[in-house]
Amino acid sequence: SLVTTFTHRVSLHPKNDLSVEWRQRAYAAVGAQVRESPLVGVGFGRKSYFDVPSTPGGRADQQVVITQDAHEDYLWLLAGGGALLLAAYLGLIGAYLYDVRRRLKSVIHPYQRVLVLWSLSTVATYLLGSFTSPLLVQPFDALTLWAMLLLPTVVPLRQMAAGSATLPSGLAGLGSTPVGSA
Repeated sequence: SLVTTFTHRVSLHPKNDLSVEWRQRAYAAVGAQVRESPLVGVGFGRKSYFDVPSTPGGRADQQVVITQDAHEDYLWLLAGGGALLLAAYLGLIGAYLYDVRRRLKSVIHPYQRVLVLWSLSTVATYLLGSFTSPLLVQPFDALTLWAMLLLPTVVPLRQMAAGSATLPSGLAGLGSTPVGSA
C-alpha cells in the first residue's frame, strides 16, 4: 500500500537509503579533486567515478560517472575553481547583502521594500537550495539568481534620491514625492 511504502521510505536509516549513499560517494569523489588542488581547483568538467553497490532484489553494482556535480553547488565551485572562486562567489553574495541592507534603509515607497525583500527571499532560497541541488550549473537557474542579485539596484539610495540630478531622468521623481501625495 502507499502508506506502507511511504512509511518505509521516510523511516529508513541513512545507511540503507540509496540517495544518501549516492551523495556520500559523490561527495567523496569530488572531494578528492578538491584535495588535489584546493586553492585554484582542477577546472570544470572533470569526471569523477564511484561505485554504487547492488540492492537486495534490485539493480546490480554499477559505476557512476559525474562531472563534479555532486548535487552541491559549493562543492562544485570548490572543485572547479578552488578556494579562490568560492571566496569570490561568497564575496559577491556579501556585497549583495550589504547593498540590500543599504537599500532597505533608503526605501521611500512601499513597493520598493517589496522588490528588495522579494529579491532577498529568492536569493536566500537559491543559496539554501545550492546545498542539495545543482542550481549554478543550470543556465536558467544561474540567470535567475543573477537577475535577483541585480533587482535591488532599481531602488535608489536615499542620498541619490535627495539629489535628483544624479538619478536618470525617468527615476528623478521617485525620491521626492511619496505615492498618493501629488
